[in-house]
Amino acid sequence: LCPLFIAIKIAMRQVVALGQDWDTPLLDNLQITWRSFARGLINFPEVKFPRSVRPPDPIGRPELIGFWDGSDDAYAGVVYVRWKTGHDTWHVAILCAKARVTPIAGLSTPRSELNGLLVLARLVDNCVRSLSVLPSRVTLIGDSTCTISSLEATASKLASYFSNRVREIDDIIKQTHTCPVNDISVFDEISDQLSGTFVDKVYH
Repeated sequence: LCPLFIAIKIAMRQVVALGQDWDTPLLDNLQITWRSFARGLINFPEVKFPRSVRPPDPIGRPELIGFWDGSDDAYAGVVYVRWKTGHDTWHVAILCAKARVTPIAGLSTPRSELNGLLVLARLVDNCVRSLSVLPSRVTLIGDSTCTISSLEATASKLASYFSNRVREIDDIIKQTHTCPVNDISVFDEISDQLSGTFVDKVYH
């Protein structure tokens, strides 16, 4: 439902930006947009999802895989849970997602992308605390080289907006990483013998 609602929130931002009174009729092009939303909601198919994200026969502990992105319209993060179920088979399900509208002014695309990673880091932190089984691995993936470069930079060299958010993201990653090993390739599977949670470096 997250992609459906964020589209409506983005459209609401356009309406609010007009600064019109509450009872002022919308412009014709906006009326078309909102009537389309209303029809879409009325005709939306029934949504069903299993309450449990754990398969009936998992092997070992789960992994969390998160993706983030940001733009001038919105930024978001989504977390998937991945369970091994056989020698070369896995069960993957969406665990949670969150999207927020980018403010009209004061937030550039690089800032929006950084906020996307921050939303994802907070989601992962909540997931790790909420799962009944400690995940064996956490992987964060995004397409923003600017954000990844910010994480690799010294926080003191960044402007305060980036510095504060990078510090929080870094704190969450360090707090989540409880595995004694630090050099596992993202292409290698985690051994069931390892204790704690291994957090990969943020990947592009």
